[in-house]
Amino acid sequence: MYLSIISENTSILSEAFQARFGLGLVFTSEDSKILIDCGPDNSFINNAKLLDIDIADIDICIITHAHHDHGGGLRSFLELNKKAKVYLSPYCDGDYYSNNLQTSEYKSISFDRNLFSEYSDRISFVKNDVAISPQIAINTIDINPDNFFPKMNGTLYKKSGADYVHDDFKHELAILIKDNGNNHLVTGCAHSGITNMIESSMKKNNIKQITSLIGGFHLVNPGTRKLGEPEENVVDLAHKLNSYKIEKVITGHCTGTDGFAILKDNYNGKILNMTTGFKIAI
Repeated sequence: MYLSIISENTSILSEAFQARFGLGLVFTSEDSKILIDCGPDNSFINNAKLLDIDIADIDICIITHAHHDHGGGLRSFLELNKKAKVYLSPYCDGDYYSNNLQTSEYKSISFDRNLFSEYSDRISFVKNDVAISPQIAINTIDINPDNFFPKMNGTLYKKSGADYVHDDFKHELAILIKDNGNNHLVTGCAHSGITNMIESSMKKNNIKQITSLIGGFHLVNPGTRKLGEPEENVVDLAHKLNSYKIEKVITGHCTGTDGFAILKDNYNGKILNMTTGFKIAI
């Protein structure tokens, strides 16, 4: 199976790739092409072409959570691809906002939910843990209060009536892809805490080992794009990740460059930084 990054904050491979603050991943096997998230706009389409991926050929699309930088390209995907089902949480049909803590302004970060009615035949809401194929399991996340929980979640809100309340991230999903005896766990931003996602996926899918961990860990301050966690928290997170003995960690986007550097210095296994245009066999 191959992993291709078709949307991410950075691009170092070629000026032809369009970097955006967001995430879009394609997993390609002999049997299927799976798109997980589609970035903030339609730039993922051009990036996919450069990696010889035809978006019209995608078999399954999964949106990890309700934020624009992961689902902003969904309309473009549905217009171009005529066959794939799109799986996401029913809680994605809500109003979500960010606030940079320096002003009282709430900025909408929801994506276009008109799509849910316009493409009702293509949209499938995942209400509970489900295996959508023998290869793919989608899970909700159980929160262990003793596990790591990103500090920068404090800048994220949802609308409840007329009030803004802190986001509870019920709209976030974890995806497990099984391939040739390997277990690949995929997250968009891990707002629920990456260790919560690992432990939930292992328990719910009755597996003892994660082969690769792929996605963002939400360590960055979205306003400054600098590290949003105390450095010691990230060091502790790396040590916790060591305990799972994951063969390969591939991270980027909301992990941030500072967060990645600290993780790399403290993680015992193989850790790679994702970027737009990156392709690797997993």
